[in-house]
Amino acid sequence: MSVSITVKWCATCQYWQGERVLSKDGKKVEYKSSNTKGTCTNFKSPYNNKPVSPIQSCGQWAKWSVIR
Repeated sequence: MSVSITVKWCATCQYWQGERVLSKDGKKVEYKSSNTKGTCTNFKSPYNNKPVSPIQSCGQWAKWSVIR
């Protein structure tokens, strides 16, 4: 599965620690499934230290550093 780098989901967030990769063309973030879980590491997020899916979102999103 994948999501555009412009979408503000956990999959594209700097603080999401789930398994993901940037697509070869750099336009999408790829992840195994929407059931994949990753821990949020943003202490300002209501999901901090909780397992969240790549399609989750919150107001504390920050662009993943590998996205240009």
